[in-house]
Amino acid sequence: IMTSLLSSSQVDSSIFHEMWQYGLVNISGNDIKVSNIVVALLILLIGINLSKKLLKLIIPVISKKLDDDQDLVYTIERLLSLVFLGITILLALQVANIPLAIFAFIGGAFAIGIGLGAQGLVNNLVNTMIIIVEKPIKIGDIVEIQGAIGRVKSIGTRCITVNSFTGGDVLVPNTILMQNKFSKWSGSDNISYCIYINIIKKEGLQIDYDLITEQLRRISNELDFAVSSIAPEIYLTKISELEDQFFLKFTCNSKLMKEANFIKSKINFALLKHLNIPFKVEYSENLG
Repeated sequence: IMTSLLSSSQVDSSIFHEMWQYGLVNISGNDIKVSNIVVALLILLIGINLSKKLLKLIIPVISKKLDDDQDLVYTIERLLSLVFLGITILLALQVANIPLAIFAFIGGAFAIGIGLGAQGLVNNLVNTMIIIVEKPIKIGDIVEIQGAIGRVKSIGTRCITVNSFTGGDVLVPNTILMQNKFSKWSGSDNISYCIYINIIKKEGLQIDYDLITEQLRRISNELDFAVSSIAPEIYLTKISELEDQFFLKFTCNSKLMKEANFIKSKINFALLKHLNIPFKVEYSENLG
């Protein structure tokens, strides 16, 4: 019985050994076995987890050295994570016995097939590096891009996360950010808005320009998101036979910022409350 058990275990170990050493493919004279792939995957998983733990130890030290410059710390963190990932991948490929030259072969063989599909990925990676190096935006900045207004929450390798004033997070791909116009305000900046109030002239209508100026000043002061210490600018910018145009510029506190529709709604209600003559309103571009 013992002899049969020993022979059975030997057969099992022999099968396992054969599977472990089974050759999957030969690339440029290098035999890639099951054992190579399994060990490479383990190294990849361990390397990723180890890099995360290292970042948790390194980043707080860097943050103190840089006086808690959140944006610079985040940039360094992203760069270090990419470096650690690259080292891990190279080590895993070395263990798997996969020569780096194979990627040139694969790239040439499939360039036509995947060229268009990879173009977007490459563009996004290039734009990510531009954002990391040039820093056109920073965490905490208020941005408006393609109708989304909010505060930058994080800057990732594929997209930035904007905490929208309408609620929820908006993911903006880095490619879209770099290839489109966008408005930006830093966290400490005040934001100026302009509106044009066109007073429609009608027969028999008496227009009191001083009263309108005072009403517009009162409207600006009633807006709870306006900076009260900065006086609004009010000008009569156009006079014509059919209508006269007033220009109103006021400053908003960026910390009290809301979406454009919210601001326009507040302005419209204030105008309807104080102006008792026919008018129409035009908004500056950052109000849509």
